[in-house]
Amino acid sequence: MSGWGKRLRRVGPGALITAAFIGPGTVTTCTRAGSGFGFALAWAVVVATLAALVLQEMTGRLGAMTGRDLATHLRERSRTPVLRVVVGFLVIGAIGFGCAAFEGGNLAGGAMGLRLLFETSETRSVLVIAVLALYLLLRGGYRHLERVLTVLVAAMGVAFLATAVLAAPDWGAVLGGTFTPALPDGSALLVLGLLGTTVVPYNLFLHSRAVTQRGEIGESRLAETRFDLLLCVPLGGLVSLAIVVSSAVAFADVPGEVVSAGDLGRQLEPLLGEHAKALFGFGLFAAGLTSALTAPVAASFAVCGILGRPDDADRGFGRGISVAVLVLGASAALSGVSPSQVILAAQSLNGVLLPVSAGFLLWIMNDAGVLGSRRNGRLTNALGATVVALAVFLSARALYTSARAYGLFE
Repeated sequence: MSGWGKRLRRVGPGALITAAFIGPGTVTTCTRAGSGFGFALAWAVVVATLAALVLQEMTGRLGAMTGRDLATHLRERSRTPVLRVVVGFLVIGAIGFGCAAFEGGNLAGGAMGLRLLFETSETRSVLVIAVLALYLLLRGGYRHLERVLTVLVAAMGVAFLATAVLAAPDWGAVLGGTFTPALPDGSALLVLGLLGTTVVPYNLFLHSRAVTQRGEIGESRLAETRFDLLLCVPLGGLVSLAIVVSSAVAFADVPGEVVSAGDLGRQLEPLLGEHAKALFGFGLFAAGLTSALTAPVAASFAVCGILGRPDDADRGFGRGISVAVLVLGASAALSGVSPSQVILAAQSLNGVLLPVSAGFLLWIMNDAGVLGSRRNGRLTNALGATVVALAVFLSARALYTSARAYGLFE
């Protein structure tokens, strides 16, 4: 087998990251970005993808060179009681319970895809996805799950990219929006959402742990990890861009606000035909299922690591966390709360949590006692600090815009 063939067979942790961030939240946020602002926010998808590459390379390097995940390192470096409380709250509260909140949106979003494909009720669709996710979580362990997610990510990518090609957009205008940054009035919250859907705080914990599951550590593992990321994360960025493009074309002459990603699927049917609707429906279903699998695993990895039980993530205590996240998410999805509003709120919260999570990561990555010569250099630190600064700026602007909308500064 060729060197490329061997590398492709080793793809896995990067696919998990793509599976995690291309979920219903991404589909909904990208749909609203395209329908509301055309191609003007395409640049934000590119910036968010590059930001994800910068931070995920750090988490991959941490796992590949030390054999331990981010949560474990944070626990070991939290030597004072106050710091232990702060770190514990971040990981168990924001990451663990946050994954449960996202799970509701993942299941509800995947159910939208099923309803585009089949005439079925929302309750039945949510239950189908929840049962399927539970079966895959409990069957075969982490490596089996990794292979399933890799296949689903590839299929999802084909579905969304094909939909964008069928939409036949003005590619010159697409390129203009991709390489000409603009921030139209009212778009700050969406830009923050695009960043929050792509650079997901819990992915920092998920990826560092996933890399250690391969066993070996060192330079060869680091090279594999970087190849994996460079293949999978840009694919996720292309999928996000494809959704922005599809929605910009589909809603170019349609007045009114887009409520959900399901609106895009229905709008595509008269525009592009039944097959385009089926493609989008399958893509949305796959996005919901992949994210419904990765959120429980991420919560399990993060909580087990911070509590000093990293070896339990595939069984016992860790598996119990995964099942609990799935059950809580299914309960939320069946509660009748609008999934689109929950998804957008959760993605914006992601953008707020990102500076804190990334700050902890930068702290660990500059510790020579942890990484030696593989610690961050000046360029990597500058790129990481830029991502943090961008998240802070967008968070502040979005909060200010929301406050003004409620008349707090009048």
